[in-house]
Amino acid sequence: MFTLLAYAICFYLMLGLYVATIGPAGQQIWADFRKHSQGTPSDLAKLGVTQIAPAPLWKCFLLAALSTIAAMILWPGFWNQMFGVAATRIPTIPAAWLNQRTTVVEAEAAHMVRLEKLGPDPIAFGFQNGQWREVLALLQPGDELWNYSSPSETWQNLAGRAGIAVVRDGKVVATLMTLMN
Repeated sequence: MFTLLAYAICFYLMLGLYVATIGPAGQQIWADFRKHSQGTPSDLAKLGVTQIAPAPLWKCFLLAALSTIAAMILWPGFWNQMFGVAATRIPTIPAAWLNQRTTVVEAEAAHMVRLEKLGPDPIAFGFQNGQWREVLALLQPGDELWNYSSPSETWQNLAGRAGIAVVRDGKVVATLMTLMN
């Protein structure tokens, strides 16, 4: 719910920005530009452009709406919040990174977190508990849980990653990154 509110606020801010710069205020800016550039050599005048017409208002609104929609679609958390598509379903690691098979109990024991914001009891994977539950919901009979870690040179270059991966029929089908540098 909060994310939808944030998207709505973003939409109206962007809409206001476009209307202010391209709409009536933008028309004034272009008029001032034309007035000040008349009679003086400029790059536009050299190209033969003597007048710049402001866009009609409906085009401004359309541009604002399309830009906002494109920004929201490209926003990393958009698909997860709007349609429940978990980021964990997108495999992001090669199978060569898998280094040790684990179980649900072992993974949870290794990643217990005690934070006051989460309550008095420790919780598996802390703030990532929701993502962990999504990973667990994806498990099918025969699936394996593996710890993974990127190669040592990625850690030396401050691009290392580690976490838990779900392996199905020899292929990584989901991941939960627990460590990154």
